[in-house]
Amino acid sequence: MADAHKERSVLHQNKVTTMKEKNSSSGSIHVAFFSRNKGMDEHSKGETWLTVYPGRGRLGNQMFQIASLIGIADKFGYRPFISSTSFDIDSVFDVPQSSNLNVDLTKFIKYQETDAGVFAECDITRYTDMSVLKLNSNWTLDGYLQSFKHFVHVQNDINDLFTFKSNILDEARQFIHNSTTQYTVKIGIHVRRGDFLSEYHRNLGRVTPEADYYQKAMDLYSTKYRNITFFVFSNDIAWCKGHLLDLGHEVIFSTYNHPGYDLAIMSLCDHMIISVGTFGWWGGWLAGGSVVYFNGYPKPGSEISKYFIKEDFYPSHWIGIT
Repeated sequence: MADAHKERSVLHQNKVTTMKEKNSSSGSIHVAFFSRNKGMDEHSKGETWLTVYPGRGRLGNQMFQIASLIGIADKFGYRPFISSTSFDIDSVFDVPQSSNLNVDLTKFIKYQETDAGVFAECDITRYTDMSVLKLNSNWTLDGYLQSFKHFVHVQNDINDLFTFKSNILDEARQFIHNSTTQYTVKIGIHVRRGDFLSEYHRNLGRVTPEADYYQKAMDLYSTKYRNITFFVFSNDIAWCKGHLLDLGHEVIFSTYNHPGYDLAIMSLCDHMIISVGTFGWWGGWLAGGSVVYFNGYPKPGSEISKYFIKEDFYPSHWIGIT
C-alpha cells in the first residue's frame, strides 16, 4: 500500500468529475466538487445525492468528512459531492472539481452524527441509524464522521483522491532525499501538543503523550529495523527538540510547519508513530506501513471516553502503546 501510494499519478483529465462509478466496468465512485447553487440541471435529474455539511475543523477533520462521504455513498448507492467553497483541501490535493452540477441543498434531509470517533452511531429525533439512507431522498451528513469503517471498503479510491499537488509532493521528496540515504528506513513521528495542553481539552479527556511514549515507540521500531531515520512533525517543535534529541536515535525535524508539506512527507515515510488527533492519523493511513498510536487517549473516565470507541477510530492492525 505504501509503495502504491508513493507512485500513484495525478488523476487523468477524463476523471475530473468521476472517481469511481458504481455498476461501471471500472467500479469507480462519482465525486463532484462544485459551488452551491439553487436548482438542478438536466444532468442531475433523477439522481439521488449525498453531501456533507461544510468543512469542520482543519485538514485532518475535513479528510475524514470527505472520505466517509465517499464510503457511505458507495454503500448506499448515492452520488457524493461537496460544495467547493466549503472545504479547503484543494490547496493540498489534486482533487477533481466541477461546476456543471446544481442542487438545492435546502431540499436535502439532514442526517446528524451524535459522537465523533463512533462508527454509524448517529441519532436525531426521526432517524436512529444509517439504514434510513436507503430511502430515495437526498441527504446531508452532519458530523465529523471520524471512523475508518465508513470508507475502508473503498480505501484505494480514498488514497487516490488524496493525491498531493505536484509542487508539494516534489518538495516533500526533496526534503527526504536531502535528509537520508537511499537505504534508510523512514519513520515519521507526529507530536500533537498546542491546544491539547489547555485545561479545557484536558478536562474533556484530550490528553497528549509525554516523552516516554515516543521513547517506547522509537525503541520498538529500533528492534525491528536497522538504519532508521525518524522524522518529527509537530505544532511544538521546541518541545520536541528538548525531549526527543537525546533518546539515542537519528532525528530530523520538519521545518515547514505547513499541513500540506508535513502530511506529504509523512505519506512518504515507511512507518509512523502518531500521538493524538486526526492529522497524525492520516499521516499513518497514507504512509501505509505499520502505525504505533498512543493508547492513553482519551483519558479514562473522561467525558470523551464515554462515547469514543477505539476500535472504530484505530484499525485493528495498528499498535497501541502507552
